[in-house]
Amino acid sequence: MGCYSLTITFLSWTLIHTSDQDSLTRPNIHIHAINSIQTTVDLLLSSTPVHLTHLLYTVLAGVLYVIFVVVYWLMGGTNESGQPYIYSILDLSERPLVATLCMLGVVLLCLPSCHFVWWNMQLLREWVVSRERVRRMVLKREVWWWVKVSGGATFDLVPSLDPAASVFEA
Repeated sequence: MGCYSLTITFLSWTLIHTSDQDSLTRPNIHIHAINSIQTTVDLLLSSTPVHLTHLLYTVLAGVLYVIFVVVYWLMGGTNESGQPYIYSILDLSERPLVATLCMLGVVLLCLPSCHFVWWNMQLLREWVVSRERVRRMVLKREVWWWVKVSGGATFDLVPSLDPAASVFEA
């Protein structure tokens, strides 16, 4: 999902909404910008794994979206303005070559690039978490949770850590 949110944000603000003042609406900003911020924060705060082999699923979902766009166009689907395309860059009736090259570029270039960025952000998160100071803070939080919230005994965990100590102290 993160690859798609980054791809949508990048493509939306570079190709589709370049300097259009009408595009600065709340729904448009939420769909094409805030979504990337939310997924990035989620990746950095969670332990969601990202592997390079997951690129297969990213490209597969991109191919499924291309199939959806073509079927949508063939069935006579329209956007909010009544135009026969979802995004102007994907107009298969007026500019089929541009739309085809754009779809191929997204699936074969943009999605893999964004997946690589996403993978590197996950590596950055793992590096930050592996640092000793951060590990100690996380361990203190776990001890605090085990003792204060769930009523567990400290002897099951690391006995050298004081469960009464602040979770946020360094």
